[in-house]
Amino acid sequence: MSKKNITLGIFGGGQLGKFLVQSARKLKIKTIVYTDSNDSPAIYYADDFYVAKYTNKKTINKFIKKIDVATFEFENIPFNTLRYVTKKIKVYPNPNIISILQDRLKEKNFLNFIKKKLLNVLIFFLIIALIIYSKTTKQNSSQV
Repeated sequence: MSKKNITLGIFGGGQLGKFLVQSARKLKIKTIVYTDSNDSPAIYYADDFYVAKYTNKKTINKFIKKIDVATFEFENIPFNTLRYVTKKIKVYPNPNIISILQDRLKEKNFLNFIKKKLLNVLIFFLIIALIIYSKTTKQNSSQV
């Protein structure tokens, strides 16, 4: 039984894309880069590449047909493009994060929400730890 070789599609061909392609190659994962620039570093390392606008659906459809899963290497890929691709194949991480990263107010609100939730979780665990410590101390002092 042979494993199916996975082809990873990468939106963006910059320095991070180049590193991603190089790492994927070590894992024997075929890579195809989709970029809007002829001088993107990743295209020199990828198995194949497309150079077109990120809104060019005809080229995006060709790209999608050649890959099994997609990712993106920077936050300026148009959200609508990634949402379109998600309807056809899996995209990781979830492109909804792009809608947050591309809107500074949404990003700030999201981070504040996370910070508040994290603080609440930390306070909860601190209280639990103090209760456990208190009970342990009482038990140890009563045994003396």
